[in-house]
This record gives sequence, structure tokens and C-alpha cells, in this order.
Amino acid sequence: MKKKLAIVLVACACIGLLSACGGSTEKKVSDGSSSSSNTSSESSTTSNGYAFEAGGAKLVIDSEFDQYKSALGEETSCYEAPSCAFGDLDKIWTYSGFEVNTYQVDGVDYISTVVLKDDTVSTPEGVSIGDSADDVIAKYGEASTQDASQIVYEKDSMKLIFMLSSDAVSQIQYKTTKF
Repeated sequence: MKKKLAIVLVACACIGLLSACGGSTEKKVSDGSSSSSNTSSESSTTSNGYAFEAGGAKLVIDSEFDQYKSALGEETSCYEAPSCAFGDLDKIWTYSGFEVNTYQVDGVDYISTVVLKDDTVSTPEGVSIGDSADDVIAKYGEASTQDASQIVYEKDSMKLIFMLSSDAVSQIQYKTTKF
């Protein structure tokens, strides 16, 4: 009897742990229009790696997102779900041409990833969706790692990832290495 009770308790604990990250309570926070800028001739490197520039602001990975919101303008949408990595919420803020993914710690949103989605935006070095792998290497130099599907540059606590399809950039990600 004690053995059966122990098995049931272990099974319940496993189900509870697995379901903690499984359910999404996606919630649309807002809709609107956005504003963003394309490129800048300034270097996009910071003490925290590379930075994406939009609306006149340099978005730095793992920095507080609130400091950039006014420069970026109104987001197209924002979705949130409970975080699997931390105790608060993960959010995806969508703007024209890019997304900013955030994680929360003690109610404060921090940037985990910036994803460039189309050729209306580019990196400060001038790389955008559709450019060739050779264009990326010409602008950034030798990669930390590279294969047929991606070119990755690592600096400090972040990665700059150029996803490739048929040797052309299909997506660009500025990403934390925290998780």
C-alpha cells in the first residue's frame, strides 16, 4: 500500500513539473502601428556584445526593455506567457520588421532576443534578410561557428545568429546566452 501511494505521489509530482511550462496563457496586450529605423553607421558592438538599432536606440541584450519602448513607438502586438526559465512572464513585442522577446525578473522586462524578420530592417553594419553568407562574413569577419544553416558570432553574454536558407540570410537573431 505504501509503495502504491509513493508511486502515485511521484507520478503527480512529475505531471506537475511537466505541465508548469506546457500551458500557454498567451494574451494579446495591444495593437497599433510601429516606428523603426533601418541602419546606422555607428558600430553595433557594446560591452554586452552586439546591439540592434531601431528608433534611434541601441537595444542591448539582457538590458531593461522599458528604456527603449518610447524610441520604438507603439508595438504591433505583444503576447505573454508564463516563463519556463524564470518565475515571471516571457513576452514577444512585435514591431514592423522585427520582434523583441523579453523575460521578467521581479516584474522587470529584460531583452532576451531580438529577431529581424524581413529586409525592412538591418543590422547597423548593413546586413539584412536576403544578403548572402559571403556578405555577412565580409561585414563581420570570421564567425565563432558556421555551417550551411547558420553563421554565429559570440561576444560577451550574447550571440548574433544569421540563419541561412540556400546561402542567403533568412533571419537574424541577437540572443542571450543565459538560457
